[in-house]
Amino acid sequence: METLKLLEWNINQRSSGRKIPEFIADEILAKNPDVIILVEFKGEDNLAMLKKKLSNYYIASYDGIIVPNEKNKEERIGNGILIGLKRKKFESPNYRDISYQRENVDEQPNWIKVSAKLANGTAIDIIGVKVRIEKETTPDLSSRKDQLEWICSQNSKTDTLIMLGDLNYGPHRTEYLNTKELNWQDIIDMMRHNQILNVAYPKDNFIEDSPYSPYSPFGSSFKNEQIDWLVAKNVRINRDSSYNQLDWSFGRHNTQSFKNGYLVPQGYFIRTDPAYPDHAIFTAEISVPSEEEKTVKK
Repeated sequence: METLKLLEWNINQRSSGRKIPEFIADEILAKNPDVIILVEFKGEDNLAMLKKKLSNYYIASYDGIIVPNEKNKEERIGNGILIGLKRKKFESPNYRDISYQRENVDEQPNWIKVSAKLANGTAIDIIGVKVRIEKETTPDLSSRKDQLEWICSQNSKTDTLIMLGDLNYGPHRTEYLNTKELNWQDIIDMMRHNQILNVAYPKDNFIEDSPYSPYSPFGSSFKNEQIDWLVAKNVRINRDSSYNQLDWSFGRHNTQSFKNGYLVPQGYFIRTDPAYPDHAIFTAEISVPSEEEKTVKK
């Protein structure tokens, strides 16, 4: 059984591609994760900087969808996502192992997936996702659910999976319209229906005491909301691990309080202008059964 430390962070690039502050890489390295997922990641220069500083990781990134603009030239739109896999923990992925959003369609969130293998040969699909938003309206909430349903349905047959990202949904969404089914519990039920939360090895004590996902450590990941989540299938979320945090301490780098932003209960000022992270650093620990253990339990 392999233990993995996961880190997900919405670094607030949106579609800007502006230069990200170098403290982002330093904060990541201080957490020493085995899996990195950076949401709202953009920019070739930013990619080059992170590849240099995160040299102990295999890097796969998605920088938006290529579309023609008004001048018939290509441009990239949408939020990018980066996935990093620690070299000591994973085999090197090749281009066939990496897939990502290629169509600018309403039903898809921004996403990238690596069909990875641990060094011991265990297969696990790792997905980074960002659910797009428009306005705080019922049609917009319905669109968010549709995006989540699409990504879940596309991965319903995956045996072992972790999906991390900004789902832009959470328990604070208490709206319930019977015809729309937009309550947070409806999101969880939809994931179960698409077999994303199923546990295939229930007799294994390693699995059966795992809390249901979606999982988030205690606290808030954006302002006073929980919208960043870990969705897991056939892995154990080590809920009591001290590694599990929603950490705002990177706010100590934000010294210009006259910028747009907000205060978090920990006392830090969080800037919201693009290139400065405006979500907490999400970290969690999981354990993954080996292929031999999967075979025994099946």
